[in-house]
Amino acid sequence: MRYLIFSLLFAIVHTVAYMAAGMATLAISKGIYEGRGRVMDYLFVTMK
Repeated sequence: MRYLIFSLLFAIVHTVAYMAAGMATLAISKGIYEGRGRVMDYLFVTMK
């Protein structure tokens, strides 16, 4: 039973940590991928 509780807690903690890391990364790099002055313009070229 202790192993099951540890496994669930481990999974929950890591899920929350990865979500927080992803949100922080998006907040930091938002100017690179979005907006008028974006640096990575070639990533969003539409197919004609």
